[in-house]
Formats: sequence, structure tokens, C-alpha cells
Amino acid sequence: MRRWSLTVLSTSIVFVIVLFGLPADYSSGAYYGIVAVQVSLICLASWFLGAFAIRDAMERRMLAVAGVLLLAPWALFSFLAGVGPPGNQSAADNELRYLVLLLSAMSIAGGLIVLKEALRDAGEHFYSTLGLAATLVATPMYLIWASLMLQDFRGLYSFTSDEIPQWIQWIRDLTDVLLFFGGASYYLAALLFAAALLKVKWLGRKLSLFCVLTNAAALISLIFRGLQSPNPATLQWFEIPGFVFGIPAIPWIVPCIFGIALLHRAGIDPDPK
Repeated sequence: MRRWSLTVLSTSIVFVIVLFGLPADYSSGAYYGIVAVQVSLICLASWFLGAFAIRDAMERRMLAVAGVLLLAPWALFSFLAGVGPPGNQSAADNELRYLVLLLSAMSIAGGLIVLKEALRDAGEHFYSTLGLAATLVATPMYLIWASLMLQDFRGLYSFTSDEIPQWIQWIRDLTDVLLFFGGASYYLAALLFAAALLKVKWLGRKLSLFCVLTNAAALISLIFRGLQSPNPATLQWFEIPGFVFGIPAIPWIVPCIFGIALLHRAGIDPDPK
């Protein structure tokens, strides 16, 4: 059952990403059907994989809670099916997008904080403490960024590109800076937590190395890109990595891997009969 749960959970998250990234005009019935199926699959697969350990002893409970919080954003992204990347969406679609990102940032922060506590109990202090520090830097920036986009983005629809007031342009520039530093800090946090998970052997060596190298590459690409996100319509080939790693939800992919690994570990009975 747990092997099937792992397969279903991983597959469901991939489908969430695909359906979110592909713009589509679903009917109301199809949209709510897709959301219901995706959320149900993620919740049920998470439960049978290890989330049920929330009812168990403290050590397994901490792992289960951290895993659930780190996976919760991908269940929330189910509500963005068909929205696609920012473009010509309605104000309501963009409001939903930034609300989901705002709630997801809270969930990721909570998951990493709980993970830090679990790692402390397991005897790891160095990497997890640095990872927590990076998380505490990243989260307020993401929350401010998402809040500004949620409240102010709709105002841009009232103006043409030649009429945008200076204060709106200032907010645009500010949100780019917040997203840059927030994303960079999340990549650093994930890198450090991967090292911590390897140290306590909660993550395999190969997977830990993949997570460390991926986040290092993302961080370097973001730094070389600079504070401002490039225009996707005029991207040069060498700007693609910096653009991709600057997408708001991409820094949460490795924490999602952590979440799956933590649920898998939480579901292992330490005293099988």
C-alpha cells in the first residue's frame, strides 16, 4: 500500500504542475472535478504514505507534520488548474494565483520550521540552524511580495503600458527585488536542509547530492540573472536558467521532495510486530 501511495503521490504532483502550467479554459464542472480529484489523490496518498503517523509518537508525528506542510502547496496548486503562467488572465485568476502562493509560502515556512525541530531532536544542529535562518529571511519577503501582488496587481488593468503611474512601476520593481532575494534564500535553505537530512541519514546520499547541486545551480543562475526578471518574450538562451529558477514556486520543488521523504520515513513502524 505504501509503495502505491508513493507512486500515486509523486504522479499526482507532476500532474498538478502540468495542469497548472498549461493554460486552458475549463468549464466550471470540469474545473471543480479536476480540483477534487487532484486534492483527493494527494491527501489520500499522503495519508497512507505516512501522514497517519500524526496520531503516533512524537518523533514520527513531527516528521508527518513537516511532510504534510511541505506538500500542502502542491495540493493548493490544484486550484490553479488551467491558469498558466502570468499573461492575459483575468483579475480573478491572478488574485487566486497570488492567494495560493501566499498560503503556500506560509506552509513551506511552517514545514521547514517543524523539520528543524525534528532534526534538532535527531542531533543535527549546524546545517538545520543555518537552513532555518535562511527560511526566516525568505518567508517575509515572499509574504510581502505575494501580498503586494494580491492587492495591487489588479490596478494595472486600469492603465495602458504608457499610462502606468510611477508608484505602480515602483511596486513592480520592488516585487522583483523581493522575489529575487526570497527565492535565493529559499534555495539556500533547501540546500542546507538537504545537507542536514543527509547527516542524519533521513535522505539517501544520491538524492541529497542531487538536491544540493540543484539548489546550488539555481542560486548561481539567479545571481547571474540579477534582480530583475527578464521579459520571457525576449529571452536569450543563456537567460533561460535564471528565468526558470526565478519562477516563484520553483524553489519549493526540493522541499516537496523532502516532504515525500519525511512522510515515507514517518510511515515506517519502528517496532513492527
